[in-house]
Amino acid sequence: MSIVRYINGFIVKVDKASCLKFPDGIHIEAIEPNVLEREVKALAYMLPPLRANYSSAWNCLTLKFLGRLIGIYGSGKIVYCAKDLDEAEILLRLLRELISEVRRNMPKRLPSEEELKRKSRLSALKLYNYLPKINCMKCGEVTCMAFAVKVLNGDKKLSECPLLSESKYSHLIDQFKRDFGIELFKILWKGSKLIELMKCSES
Repeated sequence: MSIVRYINGFIVKVDKASCLKFPDGIHIEAIEPNVLEREVKALAYMLPPLRANYSSAWNCLTLKFLGRLIGIYGSGKIVYCAKDLDEAEILLRLLRELISEVRRNMPKRLPSEEELKRKSRLSALKLYNYLPKINCMKCGEVTCMAFAVKVLNGDKKLSECPLLSESKYSHLIDQFKRDFGIELFKILWKGSKLIELMKCSES
């Protein structure tokens, strides 16, 4: 039987549901009174590729957050499973913080569909091709491939590869910018407040 509540500015419908992770858990459908079309596109572009997967067909972002897969739709609907209502409320509070942060840092120009598609094609193997590929371990990882995975998950910044700041490897950065765009390069190079907020929530 559904229960409707008002939590952290969301209209929330709670149903008993059997999720793979929580067989005795609950299913949450939260509605943000304001549409999230701009926020979904901004989040899709501002978060690392392994954290956020965007579907233009559904105007939906699948967010990997706190061990959950959370669907955030441009219409304002948010869906996910939780262990219980207490955990669901914690997640809603953190999602509210994330939405507020992206609204504060909304880019002047939203990414185009082509830019979002291009970002979704960036795998660890592709990013590896823009790295020195010498496994020097100066970044703190054993291999350049391990470093690429950490960058795409938001655990490392591209700037943490010291070799990429050397003129000898500047052609790799230039090629990445040509292939994937300057904006995505900036996000991977500097990181973002959004990923820092998510990481703080997960620690």
